[in-house]
Amino acid sequence: MLSNMVQRTVASVAISTNEDLSNVHPDVIPRSIIVTGFEPSTTPDKLLLHFQRKQNGGGDIESFTRSYRRRAVVINFCKPEVVTSVLNHRHKVDEVDLTVKPFDNCANPLTTQKPGVFKGTSDNQKEDCPICLCDVSNLRSLKCKHVFCSPCLQQALDACNRCPVCQEPQGALRGNQPPGNMTSRVIPQSVPGYEGYGTIVINYSFQSGIQGREHPNPGQSYGGTSRVAYLPNTPEGCEVLQLLRRAFNSRLVFTVGTSATTGLHNQITWNDIHHKTTTHGGPYGFGCPDPDYLRRVREELAAKGIK
Repeated sequence: MLSNMVQRTVASVAISTNEDLSNVHPDVIPRSIIVTGFEPSTTPDKLLLHFQRKQNGGGDIESFTRSYRRRAVVINFCKPEVVTSVLNHRHKVDEVDLTVKPFDNCANPLTTQKPGVFKGTSDNQKEDCPICLCDVSNLRSLKCKHVFCSPCLQQALDACNRCPVCQEPQGALRGNQPPGNMTSRVIPQSVPGYEGYGTIVINYSFQSGIQGREHPNPGQSYGGTSRVAYLPNTPEGCEVLQLLRRAFNSRLVFTVGTSATTGLHNQITWNDIHHKTTTHGGPYGFGCPDPDYLRRVREELAAKGIK
């Protein structure tokens, strides 16, 4: 009985094979996903049934296109809202986690060419864009040597200024920190672990304001705040101070969100660049001694393109 039901469900879906996945009509792209990462032995029936099930975020499927060479399938749903639902779920078939992304049918590299943009050779046409999994069109490479379709890469960089593969920042990032001030001064007292050196005291201050379009709740107010942080006045500590100043000027040190300590919304909060907010207490008390702190904070700054 169950076998007959499965056959009827699968039979109602148009299944086709296309090695370069170029036959997906532009009109259905907003209703389509591309699925990769499944085992070679995984059958189309299993994938179809998985993405039809409501508990997986799925729904009615109109068509199913597979590429054996790429080991990828494009699934076109009857309703565009199913794509959003599917993308909000994790997917596992035959005990293997699947990679599921919105499908973006890139232009064919043999037919689309912009002046001054590389046109693929036969070797380049065999290289897949890591974003859309199609042959690379209008090749564009990054400093990290990863190669993408130019329109795919531009869309990814507009959302996040990092390589989509290795996450290397493409220049310094720009954050959404509200307007504020950063000042610093040196006091003679030492922090634990850096005896014989003075201490750099950093003061951050922000006035209350109204959230902009880049914030979680545009038009709503956020509260002002002030914070104090400490660095050892060593050569490396002075270098970190300059890096923090660059990060502050790039609006990366703070953001607007929910306070981790109070749970209040629309607050100015730290933005993943850790600071020593007390002089004592060790790493678990956000203080010193913490011999690895300067190395760690440099890594956090480098992850945001501040080196």
